[in-house]
Amino acid sequence: MYSYLTRHLLYPAADRLLGTRMMKYLKEFEQSQWWDRNRLRELQNEKLHALIKHAYQNVPYYHRIFNERGITDRDILTIEDLIKLPILTKEIIRNNFKDITATSFKRWKPLLNATSGSTGEPFKYYIDMNVPSAAWAGTFRGWQWAGYELGDKRITLAGSSLVKDTPPSLINRLRWVGERNHPFSAVHMDQKRMTEYANKIAFYNPKILRGYPSALYTFALYLEQKGIDNIRPKAVFCTAEMLLPQHREIIERQFGCSVFDHYGAYDGGPQAMECAEHRGYHISVEKVIMEFVDKDGTQVKAGHTGNIICTDLYNYTMPFIRYAVGDRGKPCDEVCPCGRALPLMKSLEGRTTDVLIFDNGISLSGPALTVVFATSRIKQYQVIQENGKKLLIKVVKSADYTQADTDHYLGIIKSHVGNDIEIEIKFVDEIPATKTGKYKFIISDI
Repeated sequence: MYSYLTRHLLYPAADRLLGTRMMKYLKEFEQSQWWDRNRLRELQNEKLHALIKHAYQNVPYYHRIFNERGITDRDILTIEDLIKLPILTKEIIRNNFKDITATSFKRWKPLLNATSGSTGEPFKYYIDMNVPSAAWAGTFRGWQWAGYELGDKRITLAGSSLVKDTPPSLINRLRWVGERNHPFSAVHMDQKRMTEYANKIAFYNPKILRGYPSALYTFALYLEQKGIDNIRPKAVFCTAEMLLPQHREIIERQFGCSVFDHYGAYDGGPQAMECAEHRGYHISVEKVIMEFVDKDGTQVKAGHTGNIICTDLYNYTMPFIRYAVGDRGKPCDEVCPCGRALPLMKSLEGRTTDVLIFDNGISLSGPALTVVFATSRIKQYQVIQENGKKLLIKVVKSADYTQADTDHYLGIIKSHVGNDIEIEIKFVDEIPATKTGKYKFIISDI
């Protein structure tokens, strides 16, 4: 009954009040997920051309770029034509902030948004209400693949990108009540706080747990240690960080349900989510075009890792066309047994900055490290590159960790980076999250 009221009364009313179109887009996405790939491609091309025409006519930066390249909006009609435009970066946006904003700016009721940025420098940009509308529509559709119904009770355990540090506004409080979402901060999760969380979550009895993988993992380990097993959701949704193999293993074991990973962001509009088949991440092609390119901008083949480049089909206030999100992924051409023709990203490979390059010319990537440390004998780890000749690896050991494990890891890593690279393993009691509540497992001080 509550799900019916949420779908037909609560969310439609919220759309009217806030000026959003989430329910409209959700209905569209629920239908289009079953279309064949040709029809989905036609839809993308149609939306792309409308965005390109708008950018050419109303965004000074893009009008200049088109003129410099001797093309007009009529030269970009399909996804294949996007290669005619340069890749957009955060630096370009910062340096052209005013010109990359549409002259019809106020018409779109702009919202100033920001990310913390990998360097600590906030990255500011504009979106319009269509962006969160489409993002939530795609999110709710993806959650439904795990059995979620609108209005199901859920808990959010995360940092500042999902659970703000500041006191929530009245609108947010009302929204949480209506959505039946209880937020819990993942910052400073000590024993006392996790005991409080465990009691409150068990009493609330949510159908869904959602949050940062590292936070859910830490909480699951605590519950396992204390023998607490009265939290049994229908599914766990992870987002905002890399989901490591040991994260998934412990979370699924403790909560007795499947983990569904979600990749998304407002800047550039990327979105891809796992379905119940867990064959990869279905890309929400109705709202974003995702390209995968190598260092020189060439499209990578299926099964190869590339930098993720996104074109947000809904942001008309500040168009993000061929935007370098800063993440790496591996596309594939497989067809998912679930029956949805939405294309798959086989795996998410981490940030573009998660590649360590040493003075001897050898590089080490995030995916290689996740394979090395994919063991239950390590609770947590962090790899820090102090300079071009040294690695510091912080390790939180499990009870069954031995010296043989240390020798094993040192041997594998040395085989990757060479014997001339100094490697120090330092055992610690915990690896604190960043100020935003996220866990960074690769850090380069270079």
